[in-house]
Parts: sequence; structure tokens; C-alpha cells
Amino acid sequence: AARKRDSSLRPVTWSAVRFLDDLAYGAGVWRGCAKQRTVRPLLPHLWWTSRDGLGSDKG
Repeated sequence: AARKRDSSLRPVTWSAVRFLDDLAYGAGVWRGCAKQRTVRPLLPHLWWTSRDGLGSDKG
């Protein structure tokens, strides 16, 4: 996903390929969740800094 866009592909083709790549990744995540019987990988990991500027990570 971090690769730069290949300039030899038309924008519509590149977008379609990127969409399919993202779809395959998501399907793999859901399949892994089902196999392991957990939804934890689907839950967001929230974090923020406290007023004193120190990180607060409780999880």
C-alpha cells in the first residue's frame, strides 16, 4: 500500500487495482478474525496525549 503509483497505468486502471488490493486485504483481515474467533483486529486503537504532553496509552 505504500508503493507509489505506476505512471504507466491509467488513473482508472490504477484506482481499480488499488481498490481490489484493499478489498483483498480487508477480506484477509475478516477471514483471520473469523478463524481466530475475535474481532479485536477490527477495533480501533485510540490514543491521545494528556495535558502535560505525555502519552497516555492504556491498552
